[in-house]
Amino acid sequence: MFYGGEKTRRDIFGSSVALAAAGLVASPTYAWAQGDDFSSEGQFKGRMTVPVSIAGGRPLRFMVDCAANSSVIAADLLAETPHVVAGDLMMHTLIGAEITPSVMVADFRSGGLAVARTRVAVGTREGLDGLDGLIGSELLADKRILLNFGTRPQMRIQHASGVGVGRRGRLGPATLLVAPTNRRFRDLVMIEALMGTAPARAVIDSGADISIINRAAAHAGRARPLTTLSGQTSANVQSPTGRSAVAELALLPALNFNGFGVYRLPVLVGDFHVFERWGLADRPTALLGVDVLSLFEMVAIDLHRREFSVQVGQRSSPITAL
Repeated sequence: MFYGGEKTRRDIFGSSVALAAAGLVASPTYAWAQGDDFSSEGQFKGRMTVPVSIAGGRPLRFMVDCAANSSVIAADLLAETPHVVAGDLMMHTLIGAEITPSVMVADFRSGGLAVARTRVAVGTREGLDGLDGLIGSELLADKRILLNFGTRPQMRIQHASGVGVGRRGRLGPATLLVAPTNRRFRDLVMIEALMGTAPARAVIDSGADISIINRAAAHAGRARPLTTLSGQTSANVQSPTGRSAVAELALLPALNFNGFGVYRLPVLVGDFHVFERWGLADRPTALLGVDVLSLFEMVAIDLHRREFSVQVGQRSSPITAL
């Protein structure tokens, strides 16, 4: 779920968080072979991006947002992008149910994603935090997203079925199936988690640089209000259309999922529209952003199988706490 803002996680919170793992069991579900041809433009303001071409035009910089229900293009690109006006579209963003203009575009491509004709919402460059657009879950239903957080952070979109990166090479001892996702939430990649000792849900959110929790999660996990060195206690979040809201800053003592523990995690807190839409407003729920995903060496988000897998490498061990 994209929620942009003027500042990235590093700007607001500074240093990294601590990751611990125990009792982990290797799984043959995924293995990343050496030399895989990841295609990406790397990172932009803390988010992973991929190159996108529309109607054979120049490469554009899009984020991949597996928690968004609609793909979006920046309005200023319409002048150079062949399209047909497609009327208003209902887009459920973090902040609300928004009615936004939409267009039909042809030959939408990025890695393993190729769509002959698709409808996309029209957002603002400011609302997209400077990006050209985002790829939402409606285009990713049969895809797998691979994120490589190594020396050169990269992302790739693959077909989830058939032989792919997950089927080549040898299973390494650090390749781990984190959890099958909750299949009741059809369009989301959602895993079970703990906020402290309280059961919680965690939605995997490749489109956000900072994780966000609802107030039920903040209460269950005993999150503490956080003030930055500059005196900041809140941050603005915004949708791709530029609509904004205020989130509180907090420090979550512990977040656990399937043997992993993330400690002293700075988060944004708010009872936003998406929690109510998912029927989870009163249940501890988190949107896990790139701040958590990047603690791992590799991440696979399989929208087809509703699976979330990670690979732990040597890079994870020296991570220091705040």
